[in-house]
Amino acid sequence: MADGAVHGDLGISFTSRQPIGPLVVQRIPASLELTVASMIWIVLLGWPAGFIAGLYKNTRIDGPVDVRARRAVDPLFWIGTILILIFAVNLHWLRPRGTCRSSTTP
Repeated sequence: MADGAVHGDLGISFTSRQPIGPLVVQRIPASLELTVASMIWIVLLGWPAGFIAGLYKNTRIDGPVDVRARRAVDPLFWIGTILILIFAVNLHWLRPRGTCRSSTTP
């Protein structure tokens, strides 16, 4: 099994019964889109906040940025999961998986 993965054979999907390799390649554009979007947010918000906190170390400005930076990563995963449950599963406003163009309704 691991030998196949080393050579590019990732096996067969349990749900679609198709080879996994092409399915992964098919989803690379969506992954890149999410990566670029998150990097834009990091550059626009994270770097300036860190720079300002560094200029005003151990002051009232530094405190909130430091706390947000230390505590923000783990809760975001859970908040995202809860938002998926609310908006996709319960309210049916969004799709629980996959992507759709903004010009189409989910």
